Amino acid sequence: IISLLAILLDDIMQKVKDAGFVISKIKEEALTREMAIQFYKDHEGKPFFNQLVTCMTEGPSVIMVLTKENAVEDWRQLMGPTDPEVAKETSPESIRAQFAQDILSNAVHGSSDREHALSSIECIFDPDKTGNELGPGPIQGFSLEQQAKGPETSIPATQLRQD
Repeated sequence: IISLLAILLDDIMQKVKDAGFVISKIKEEALTREMAIQFYKDHEGKPFFNQLVTCMTEGPSVIMVLTKENAVEDWRQLMGPTDPEVAKETSPESIRAQFAQDILSNAVHGSSDREHALSSIECIFDPDKTGNELGPGPIQGFSLEQQAKGPETSIPATQLRQD
């Protein structure tokens, strides 16, 4: 038996590597409600905020720190538009065009700028913990959220920070 989630995760990770990103850190962790609220504080008060927080906390996430020149800009381009229907039309090779389910479960999330990335990474990869030191270089944090869907598993996604 091969998990659909494992296949999709492998496919997404291959796209990340093919785009020239180095995966500097990786871990699987279930985001707490408090963590999700912190990550998405820029969306607080918007109609979709509670749904977004719920979506991000429904299961464990594979969280990575990506390193590359122009990491934030290049990652945002690789992710594609937030709405997967728009992504399919305008960026058919993007991760969201190929793997997203809907606008909330849109396969991946990424920081809007370097400061958001650093804040998110610090929250997840506490530098006081052994083995979580970040090396030098441009970085981008992102998350692939996993969620059980009946007999299948899917990757609804989000981004550690606002789109």
